Amino acid sequence: MFDVGGGGGIDELVAVLAGAAGESLGALAHVQVSDLDDAVLADTVRALEQTRRLLDATVGHVLAELHDRQATVHSARLATSRWLAREANLPQHSAMSRLRTALALRDHLPVVDDALRTGRIGFDHARVFAEVVNDRNAAALVHAAPELIDAAAHTAFAPWRDDVRAVAEVLDPDGHRDPDTDLPSNRLFLSPTDGLVLVRGELAGDGAVCAVEAIEAKTDELYLRYSRDREQFPDLKIPPRSELRGLALVELLRQAQGIDPSSDASRGPRTDATIVIHPDAHRSDPASPPEAHHGADGPVVTTPDGTRLSKSTAAVLLCAALAHTLVMAVTEHGVPIAESDAYQPTRAQRRALARRDGGCTFPGCGAKVAWCDAHHIDHWEDGGSTCVDNGVLLCRMHHTMIHHTGIHHTGWQIVIGHDRHPWFIPPADPDHPNRTRQPLRSNARRTLTNEATAAA
Repeated sequence: MFDVGGGGGIDELVAVLAGAAGESLGALAHVQVSDLDDAVLADTVRALEQTRRLLDATVGHVLAELHDRQATVHSARLATSRWLAREANLPQHSAMSRLRTALALRDHLPVVDDALRTGRIGFDHARVFAEVVNDRNAAALVHAAPELIDAAAHTAFAPWRDDVRAVAEVLDPDGHRDPDTDLPSNRLFLSPTDGLVLVRGELAGDGAVCAVEAIEAKTDELYLRYSRDREQFPDLKIPPRSELRGLALVELLRQAQGIDPSSDASRGPRTDATIVIHPDAHRSDPASPPEAHHGADGPVVTTPDGTRLSKSTAAVLLCAALAHTLVMAVTEHGVPIAESDAYQPTRAQRRALARRDGGCTFPGCGAKVAWCDAHHIDHWEDGGSTCVDNGVLLCRMHHTMIHHTGIHHTGWQIVIGHDRHPWFIPPADPDHPNRTRQPLRSNARRTLTNEATAAA
């Protein structure tokens, strides 16, 4: 395997891997992990992940050198990526992605290559940088990369990836592509077959935002209908989410057919979507989109879950014939303020929680807002108020877990930190009951500490 010939440096590396280091890794693969306790298993995974990052960096350096030498072309008559796919039995796209990442880091982003080599980021993080860098934004992205690399250590991967893409687009003079001007992006294909219709396609701009909100809202409505029916008929099964979406689309189309556009009794179509406008931005504000610090043209506009919208898409949504605007007072750190004496949060409070939390806040979860409950940190029946500072979004599984494990203050607990965001205190370790229980940041939180100075 990997027989291409080459210089002494590569031969020495192969010798090391085939020698004592290779034998050690082989022995590690045969360890009976069932004999290890939980803490050792967790520490082992962390250590192996660090090792994987070092190996990924080394593989990248070797692949880039092989590519420059055209070694695989001379010895195997194959381009480097095709040779890698054959020798390692990898999908072609995976081999190509590895090579492209290696070349992009070496040629454009040495600071990212150094972060991978030192284990500060993983290969998936490095690949995100490689996918967005080009000749136009490379120089500017080199200066922005250290901040984004630091953020990778304490930000969930998906929102971090979106941040990097947004920053790279702002730094690219030709990167402000407006999906609304690209009409071919709105496509729908219908393929009838055997009594079924395969629906596939893509939407862009305000149409995409409104379609998602309408379908998801109708899907939630159908789920509630099935849930109520199941209370009376326990044998009734609730369809999975994908099936409910299909039914929701059909019901929306039927309702649309029932409207007579020429009738005075029918209202005209209107845009119905929820968006978040970030009117100003500061580096110290953890709720601020990072591209706002790198020359974004005007305020950044997003959906509640953080998806960026183009300027023209936002303009269409804001220019709807009928508009319901939620104006929220916020703290200096961007946390919405709202309070009520009722048990159920108001719609405004629910939107405020969605703005702050972005989904299930339990570390590592991130379930969508629509599938989350608004949990009272201090229970309502114990005098806890219904307000944003006493609320937190949790999916049903983690909501149930918090209630079941937090009763005697030995399970998971939630506190609102100095930064006005939720933090999670893990359960006490029965083997080390006196060990300090360090708070963990919520899933979508961008800061690593809850000290007041971190967000002030």
